[in-house]
Amino acid sequence: MKQKGAAVVRHIDNPINAKIIIPLMSMCKKHMGLLIAGTSVILNVVLFGFKFWVGEISNSVSLVADAWHTLSDSFTSIIVIFGFWMASRPEDEKHPFGHGRAESVGAVVVGTLLGVVSVGFFRQAILRLTHYEAANFGLPAIIVTAVCIIVKEGMAQVSIRAGRGANSQSLVADGWHHRSDAITSVIILAGIFMGKYLWWIDGAMGIVVSAFILYAAVGIVREAASTLLGESPKKEFEDRIRKIICDAAPEACKAHHLHMHHYGDHTEVTVHLCLPPRMTVRRAHIIAKGAEVALKEKMGIDATIHMDPDDN
Repeated sequence: MKQKGAAVVRHIDNPINAKIIIPLMSMCKKHMGLLIAGTSVILNVVLFGFKFWVGEISNSVSLVADAWHTLSDSFTSIIVIFGFWMASRPEDEKHPFGHGRAESVGAVVVGTLLGVVSVGFFRQAILRLTHYEAANFGLPAIIVTAVCIIVKEGMAQVSIRAGRGANSQSLVADGWHHRSDAITSVIILAGIFMGKYLWWIDGAMGIVVSAFILYAAVGIVREAASTLLGESPKKEFEDRIRKIICDAAPEACKAHHLHMHHYGDHTEVTVHLCLPPRMTVRRAHIIAKGAEVALKEKMGIDATIHMDPDDN
């Protein structure tokens, strides 16, 4: 028993994971997120300029709407940058769990503004249809739209893969925002080729694009608001926590009363463990501390464990 307890203590006192590996991963994640999001801002601003210019000379409401959609991607990437910067700030007296939720607050603001923009472009598209106004697409519109599809899908691939690798929801969400822009560009490109035969196609494409923008806005607001309001952990998440605790301390396989709190990339978990009623307080503390350290190393979460006597 003493040897097993000592092994757990040595595992807890090992400073490599807690003081080197975890902070190093956090730092690499921050720099990678800043690099990808910063590059996205620059590329989106450039694409916005070309799209807006082509939309104006083509008298196309769908291209102009898509241009503003592309610019909104820059705002989303700025939110990602802001979120990484805020999340890297240490906790203080007023914010003991850090500043990670600032990213979600900003996402709600951006999503709301994006929804307002979509309603405005929907109105313009309806007016275009009721006034029988047609767009005048040319070669520049085809080239710019095709280039945008390639660039935006490439940006989506990079952001989504990097976000999944770094366990960053904000990067993954930013990647899907890029992909939604690529999808709308595909629709507009199809509309450009059909515009020669259907005068109303630009107005119709404007309605479709505004719907995509609104859909993206609702998704952003819903996800961010859900995080701010507090989400219950998924069953897979609970099962993984129980497995890690059981592997770290076989005496403590009965875990219950699990609660999760997200603060950006920082996650707090509280859980109750059932331990033998005659176990000493010191031994119970060692087991609980070992489980907390295992959860931190394998899932990157901070756990607070309460010990209950197992009368069964």
